[in-house]
Amino acid sequence: MARGKYVKAPPAPSPRSLYEYGGQQSVEKTNLPQKKVSQFYTIILNYYVLNIKKIIMKKLSLLALILIITCTVSMAQPRAIGGRLSWGIGPSYQHQIGEKNMIQVDVDFIAYGLWGVQTTATYNWIIPLKSWDVANWNLYAGVGIGGGYEWWGKTGMYFTSTYPHYVSGGCGFVGVAGMVGMEWNFKFPLQLFIEYRPLIGPRIYKSYYSNLTIEGVKANFYYDGLWATAFAVGVRYKFGGK
Repeated sequence: MARGKYVKAPPAPSPRSLYEYGGQQSVEKTNLPQKKVSQFYTIILNYYVLNIKKIIMKKLSLLALILIITCTVSMAQPRAIGGRLSWGIGPSYQHQIGEKNMIQVDVDFIAYGLWGVQTTATYNWIIPLKSWDVANWNLYAGVGIGGGYEWWGKTGMYFTSTYPHYVSGGCGFVGVAGMVGMEWNFKFPLQLFIEYRPLIGPRIYKSYYSNLTIEGVKANFYYDGLWATAFAVGVRYKFGGK
């Protein structure tokens, strides 16, 4: 029998190398579907992000257009700004809506021994006095809301039939505002006015017993609203519109 050439057999793989090789293949096989799922979700997310951006841009563009139109129409309406004098003083602003309506906003700083601030907004109807010889006179009337705070100074005291009470140094108030007024418009952009604008509603304050323990929150009618800032005269400068 002829002797063949001796060939050295390759070394047998170790258990560790077999484990690493099999583990690497299993990891690659396991990661393959995860990568595909991740790519799928990334595509979907990018799609929705792009569409959301487009929707937001469209909404913002529409909102900007509405604001521009509103501001343009608003600036085209006649307006007037000035001051009113009553038991105090404060700014007054009118914004006309069409030919027969206007919104008026007033801020009154109360000063008649007591101190306070009141803000009022009313929606008014304009009534031109065409029957008068002077055509620049207008009446206006309306309704709105108002509120504010009034400082009474130091803590006051009042008596009942049984024991004295103490009240806090001020009160808050809120109510429904009425408006009746008359204005005279000059040929130049200026108007004089006189008006009565009562505020009907409650005032709210804290009350204490004689030992200064709090009795509770009290409420009664705000009488000052019928006269304190209700009667007023003033002047306004007109601008805008035709």
